[in-house]
Formats: sequence, C-alpha cells, structure tokens
Amino acid sequence: TSIFTYLQYMNSLYFIPIFAVVVVGMLTKRVPPFAANIVLIGGCVLMFIGLVLPFNQFHYAGGVFALLVVFMLTTGRFSPLAEPRTIEEAHAIDMTPWKYLWWAGGGLLAAVASIYISLAKF
Repeated sequence: TSIFTYLQYMNSLYFIPIFAVVVVGMLTKRVPPFAANIVLIGGCVLMFIGLVLPFNQFHYAGGVFALLVVFMLTTGRFSPLAEPRTIEEAHAIDMTPWKYLWWAGGGLLAAVASIYISLAKF
C-alpha cells in the first residue's frame, strides 16, 4: 500500500466517529451527550480493530459509521434528553454582508475559469 492509503486509514480512526457524532448532533435534538462520548471512544476502538484485521477498509468504515449512528439514535430513543437541545444565538459576531462580496466572488470565479481554460486540453 502507498503512504496515501496508509494516511487515509489513520485518519479514518477518528474521522468516522467524529462524523457520526456531528451528523446525529445536527439532525436530532434529544440524543444525550453520553451517547456521543461512547461513540467517540467506541468508534475509535472499532476502527482500530478494522485496521489491524484484514477487512475491506472502506466497507468496514461504512459499516462502523452506520452502527454508530444507529447506536446514537437508539440511545436517543430510549434515553432522550428531558428538554430538546437548543442553541442560543449570542450575536457576538457581526453578520453584515461584506460590501465587495459579489465583486470578489466574481473575480474568484473568473480566475478559476481562466486557469481551467489555460490548462485544459480541448
């Protein structure tokens, strides 16, 4: 295997559990925090097991991801938070759009298009 493949396997050790927690956290409001903690630790252990055993890594990672999501949703179903999780806006950041947004965006698109046209072999 190449160094790139090895690095992908190493990144999957922690990325798959983190991604499962982020996805479930964004889409649900009653999954308790302890489920996320279990998924982060248990997911890393499961991914390490898959790394040392001769499994197809990509299929294994997808299966672990699905298992972690199902675990979190099941935990949220049988042990939900008493109150739905809410996010309170602190208004700490000024969200006024930048006045040169459209000019800068158009300039970036033009630069990318010109690079593509100059390097593409038509």
